Amino acid sequence: MKEMKHTGTRALYTERLLLRPYCADDAQAVFDGWMGVREVCARLNWQEHQDVSVTRRLIDMWVESYQSPTVYHWCITRAGEVVGDIMVCKWNQDDQWCELGYCVAQQYWGQGIAGEALLCVCRYLLQEVGFHRIQLRHAAGNDASARVMKKCGFHYEGTLRHAKRNRQGEWQDICCYSLLDEEIK
Repeated sequence: MKEMKHTGTRALYTERLLLRPYCADDAQAVFDGWMGVREVCARLNWQEHQDVSVTRRLIDMWVESYQSPTVYHWCITRAGEVVGDIMVCKWNQDDQWCELGYCVAQQYWGQGIAGEALLCVCRYLLQEVGFHRIQLRHAAGNDASARVMKKCGFHYEGTLRHAKRNRQGEWQDICCYSLLDEEIK
């Protein structure tokens, strides 16, 4: 079994993107891009923020969390603009797996940003940090997210029936995907 080397959230680069730790100055862009946007939050199953002060407090907590080398949470930027978010939301040291979550501001949907960021983070987590498996989930019917996962080489594993309630309290199915370290592109 390979050893994990936790190195935390460090800057990562792709051809078009810089993935970096959040800073306090990102609050307005995050609020305007997704935290305050009903259409984006509905896909992510959380309640949108009513004003930027809520987003500002959340980002302050994220910034403080970077003191831990086991926190992996990036602000996705393109040409200096804040365009999305990607993070490890769960992980298991013993079994060397993690689960990612990501979102992109609505005006950047369909531009390949989510896939580009996802592949970059997967390479880092699998090849440098030492995770063996990365898993992702999306609500059934979120075909855009399914396309991103499949395009990045993730394998569909199945659907968890009525696994979660949506914001309206209705049961929803959750589709599960995974990528192993030997499968990374």
